Amino acid sequence: MAEYAQWAKLDGGPLHISADGGKTGIALFQASPGHPARKLEMGVAFRVDAETFIGFASSLAEAGLLQPTGEPLEIGSIVDFDLCYAYNFQDPYGNQLELDCYDYATVKREFVENQGLTPVRYC
Repeated sequence: MAEYAQWAKLDGGPLHISADGGKTGIALFQASPGHPARKLEMGVAFRVDAETFIGFASSLAEAGLLQPTGEPLEIGSIVDFDLCYAYNFQDPYGNQLELDCYDYATVKREFVENQGLTPVRYC
């Protein structure tokens, strides 16, 4: 996807691929030791709209989810990838998952700034 081409040039990616103009897609990483995406090597990322993303984040206190590190997933665990916000977590079986929202401006305005959050940044 041309709009995310700058990320594909980074060491390890991601390369975004879509067969329907961005309605669905997949991001491919080439993970190597020390690369921030290493924890998601066997993971799946799901793209959602801003309303769903904010609803997910708002329910984290009751969800009991864990980050890939095993720490509790909290509202402040939000990751800022410049073009999207994300939460990285694991399911009860240890599978690595990521929830992404590319409605960056809405999440920033209505959630990050409203909650006074300082998102995690990998680079």
